[in-house]
Amino acid sequence: MLKVWIIQIGEPLLIIGDERKMRSNLLAEELARRGHEVVLWVSAFDHNAKKWAIKSDGDLVQRENIKVNLLKGTGYKKNISLARYLDHRVMAWKFRKQAKAQDKPDVIVASLPPHDLAYQCVKYAGANWVPVVVDIRDLWPDIIVDSLPERLSFLGRMLLFNDFRMVKKAMSKADGLTAVSNSFLEWGLRCGNRQRSEADRVFYLGYHRLEAGAGMDNLRAEFREVLEKLDNRQVVTYIGTFSESQGPTVMTECAKRFGNSDIAFVFTGYGDLYERARIEFKESKNVFFVGWLNQNEIDALLMKSSIGICPYSKNSTIFPNKACMYLSAGLPVASSYQGDLKDLIEIEKIGINMGTADPDSLADFVRFLIGDRRAYMDMSHKAQAVFESYFLEDKLYVGFADMLEQIAEAKGPKWSLDTI
Repeated sequence: MLKVWIIQIGEPLLIIGDERKMRSNLLAEELARRGHEVVLWVSAFDHNAKKWAIKSDGDLVQRENIKVNLLKGTGYKKNISLARYLDHRVMAWKFRKQAKAQDKPDVIVASLPPHDLAYQCVKYAGANWVPVVVDIRDLWPDIIVDSLPERLSFLGRMLLFNDFRMVKKAMSKADGLTAVSNSFLEWGLRCGNRQRSEADRVFYLGYHRLEAGAGMDNLRAEFREVLEKLDNRQVVTYIGTFSESQGPTVMTECAKRFGNSDIAFVFTGYGDLYERARIEFKESKNVFFVGWLNQNEIDALLMKSSIGICPYSKNSTIFPNKACMYLSAGLPVASSYQGDLKDLIEIEKIGINMGTADPDSLADFVRFLIGDRRAYMDMSHKAQAVFESYFLEDKLYVGFADMLEQIAEAKGPKWSLDTI
């Protein structure tokens, strides 16, 4: 039996009640199912809701083979902000202190972001001869520099010199790198100046297989009313948040082109732009804002949907989790993302790559698929096949756990502590 530490502070505390289990929780459950002892290091702050889930450090809950260890930072209101930077730095410092008092693990999975916490995990691994895998989920601190005006990017890199140094050290010294996309893994390999090995692998976020009638139990009454209004309609769906970067402006503009037609547009999630969009469509009969959904509600909506939308306001190589959700239901995808998702859409013919602000292309795509049933079914079947091949979470996390077991057998990093 192995003792495994999984460090991920960006996910909510899904292991203790929320049904929407994500990457760390799914990996923890697969490892626990095999009899391994898992310690999940998570944040007391809910990243999605931007509020405290628990207001203290320490052990939270113990389930069979899974222990949750909380780290309390300072909290923040925006995803890219000085407050979030400081929040991460506080938790990296707390991890460094608390880890010394814990029983030594056999292997560590350290998620990035936060980059400073990933660095502390790799540093701990070197000091204690523990193998460590860095799991790349977003490109920090690059994303901070990319958020600056272009004329200030050089200054940003200078000010974050030590942060980039930490990333370089973490990537170069980790026993393995995993990532949610090929483009992210390539970034990690470049940062660490390392050649790809068997321990450097892509594990997409994935999603579960949907069965007939999925998600129809335990729905809120108000959401069930929305689902009933979607009967006998073609449904264009957005799952995500209403932020400047991910805000579905391209979809709201597209919805205006269809007036009060039988084609419905459904928006989930909250965010800074939510209220403005909701007010703009308050008289509409075919545009619905349903807020934050639980797992059952998402599945029920996917089963009612026809097309899934992945908008983004900038060029990004992130592989969004919403794409996996859409494909699980066989939905053709309209996307503004670059990287793996763009390539997959082009190669497998499962949707359309649109511009970051191109509602006309999206509207044409919707009209084409709604108007040509044979073309729609062909694309839907291809989307389902792609999901089964690449994104079925049962397969993904079995493979992830297999890899960790193999790395744990190596018994520790192959480098000296004084090099980090």
